[in-house]
Amino acid sequence: MAMDGLWKAVCFRAYLRYNLTMHTALWIILISLWVSWCAQAILSVLLVRKFARRLTRTPREVYETYRPKAVVIVPFKGIEPGIEEHIQRLAEQSYPDYRLVFIVQSEDDAAHDLLQQAARSSARVCDIVIAGDAPPTVGQKVHNHLRALEFIKNQQWNERVWVFADSDAAPGSDWLGNLVGPLHDKRTGVTTGYRWLIPDCPPPLQGGATIWSHFASIINSSRYNQDNH
Repeated sequence: MAMDGLWKAVCFRAYLRYNLTMHTALWIILISLWVSWCAQAILSVLLVRKFARRLTRTPREVYETYRPKAVVIVPFKGIEPGIEEHIQRLAEQSYPDYRLVFIVQSEDDAAHDLLQQAARSSARVCDIVIAGDAPPTVGQKVHNHLRALEFIKNQQWNERVWVFADSDAAPGSDWLGNLVGPLHDKRTGVTTGYRWLIPDCPPPLQGGATIWSHFASIINSSRYNQDNH
């Protein structure tokens, strides 16, 4: 009986120690998650504030006056939502001397006729390049870019800046100037921006974007769009 009671006491003590250890570990995990969440929340606020300051910051004066000849290269594939607006935005940049080069795989592409119509109606010089099918070892978009560069070199336009953009981008009127301006610094050979994702969905109750989706899009841009200027 004495040994049986002693054994039960040992087992009970081990049980208590095990539960205490598990309870402590659980609290450590929960506290760690809470601290991580707080740190992320604080960092998000700081990044949003930083991005907001960037939007209101006055560009350097020299960046606003450096406007070399430029060519904007944009590959297209099919009809994307907002494509007509995107083409119009590209053609109406507040930049004195630039031209557009649009590339499609073939004349059968759904975007081809729309691009031709835009080229005829726009005051901006627009060229349309038919790239043809890409070889097996090269992606079609890369192939389109390469054919566009070949076309530009053969034209001998003497543009000093080549700009690459996507067909689904909706740039502001000062986008090209802001992208080219930093090249005034001889130490800078390339500039880039980063996408600013804007949710365009039905209301949240219908499965669309929430306020947090819009908040996340700002954080996305503020983290990766550090060297846009």
